[in-house]
Amino acid sequence: MRLMLDASADKIIQYEKESGLPILQLRTPLTAYAARLGIPFGVDNGAYSEFNEAKYLKLVAKCVNHENCLWINLPDVPYSARATTALFHEYCYISGLKITNRCYTVQDGITPDLIPWNYISAIFIGGSTEFKMGKTARVVARAARKRHKWVHVGRVNTPHRIDSWYNDADSFDGSGIAKYTVMRKAAFNCLKNAKNKPQEVF
Repeated sequence: MRLMLDASADKIIQYEKESGLPILQLRTPLTAYAARLGIPFGVDNGAYSEFNEAKYLKLVAKCVNHENCLWINLPDVPYSARATTALFHEYCYISGLKITNRCYTVQDGITPDLIPWNYISAIFIGGSTEFKMGKTARVVARAARKRHKWVHVGRVNTPHRIDSWYNDADSFDGSGIAKYTVMRKAAFNCLKNAKNKPQEVF
């Protein structure tokens, strides 16, 4: 599992040197940090804080054909799987944009029939803390990996959450890790010691 940071490419390179770990970039409409050749990135939609469609579409237009782009998260509705699925299909074919590496956000209330597996290459584990750390989110993540979909987990700011998700996700992000040195160092240490941890059984 690799850390994704909403930070500039220069900062990511600095943190890689400090930690000795490979770090990915998370690009968001709010910060809109530029990409740099050689640093893979995912695109978040910013819906958890406040969705701005104009800024989102502007960022998507820059990323949709970028060779470093791993996935683009389509808009979602926090805490509602059914509303998220409806919104996902509204944005699935944005006029003038051909997004092939779509990411779907998994939210509270998810059921197998709501996941548009044939339309996505990645899932973003969102939702409430209870949902994110519960059985259903983990089952969905494992189902995604069996289908060779990328699994990203949002709001993972503590060593406990890193340990918990280490074997079931490809990447994670946390705003606290991006902002605060003490949290970032704790995350680096946790990742260095997290290899070969036993998978949680549900």
